[in-house]
Amino acid sequence: MASYRLCDTVASLDIALSVLVNADTIFIDCEGRDLGETGGRLSLISLGALHPIPGVAADHLSVFLIDVIKLSEDGILEPIYELLRRDTVLKVGYDLRMDAAEFWHGHGVQLENVLDLQVADIMARAVRREGLDEQLKRLVGFVPRHELRRNREMWVNVHKLNGLDWALKDLGLAITAKQKVDHSLWLERPLDLLHLEYAAEDIHKVQLLYDAMLSNRLMNKEKVIKQSQVYSRLHLATRPDRYNKYKHHGLVPLAVFLEAEPPVTFVCPFCERNLPVNCFPSGRKHADEAWKCFNCWAIDKRGEYYTSGRR
Repeated sequence: MASYRLCDTVASLDIALSVLVNADTIFIDCEGRDLGETGGRLSLISLGALHPIPGVAADHLSVFLIDVIKLSEDGILEPIYELLRRDTVLKVGYDLRMDAAEFWHGHGVQLENVLDLQVADIMARAVRREGLDEQLKRLVGFVPRHELRRNREMWVNVHKLNGLDWALKDLGLAITAKQKVDHSLWLERPLDLLHLEYAAEDIHKVQLLYDAMLSNRLMNKEKVIKQSQVYSRLHLATRPDRYNKYKHHGLVPLAVFLEAEPPVTFVCPFCERNLPVNCFPSGRKHADEAWKCFNCWAIDKRGEYYTSGRR
């Protein structure tokens, strides 16, 4: 069972702050309803920090579950938000895109100095010298096998995202299967023990993955932080519609890790992203498919496959 402290009073929040304000790295995750999306609402901010304990060689990870609903009165959470804005404190999480969107659209807080381990996981594949065969194997189940076999080059720019547990498994780390919770209950109070343990467990796993990435030299920290700033801000312009399949999928967003601005770009009319020309197929069968990006092609192929009844 993951250890944690629930902070749902001013007194318990002060205890959390006494630890967090002295940390140069904070591990972060959020729970709520449809985070970052239209109608989204934040329930818990899960924060972890390492700190020494007298007589113990290794630092101890303290996890605090900040109850945003119980502490919703004006100004109470401002010290927490100040930590999240502070560019001298590194915030480490896994896939912070929707968390960052919810902080911005719901609370006016922009996360600064972010290291997103989902970005690190993507970049580590090149460090491990994964080739096209491994890349396509990850896509099995998202893109139909016959599509992957028929035109391998079509999918060179399409990469499958890992969830947190799969990223840990890729590094050979033994973890317990993530417990299932009813995500419709995050706004209910009081939260049951299962939901609280679920929230705390992710912080422990994020810290485990972070340490493993560093110890195995799979992560250039400066590069990951630079790319994470872009990645975590993908939805700051507007809250995405959760029912838009082109904006909610398990693929790495195209051209999100560019080192320089491309000279020529086009807007994909499906995902509505402005992308370099090499993110689009060179040929087309129908006029309305002229500028459908590779990711949107993959999403449509997946839809055609499952609606046809073929498995």
